[in-house]
Amino acid sequence: MDWDEAMRLVDRMFRDGKYRDSLLIASGCYLGLRISDLLLLRWQDLLSDEFVVEEKKTGKIRSLRVNENLRRFAESCRKSLGRPAEETY
Repeated sequence: MDWDEAMRLVDRMFRDGKYRDSLLIASGCYLGLRISDLLLLRWQDLLSDEFVVEEKKTGKIRSLRVNENLRRFAESCRKSLGRPAEETY
């Protein structure tokens, strides 16, 4: 799947009210993490400039920068979900 197709899928899912799924796909595309690592992210991770993650499969510790587009999208999803606490997954 190319980038434009993936972003159309993210946009379509968001419009359909599947905010969590669209954010998982967008985060995977922007951050390059496996689903096992994406599921451990908290809102505060996606809303920050940078965060550290220990990859579950490899055990590697990575410092990741959050792209401004992903941060804005995460905030839109969070708002649509009723603003859950930043500490929640």
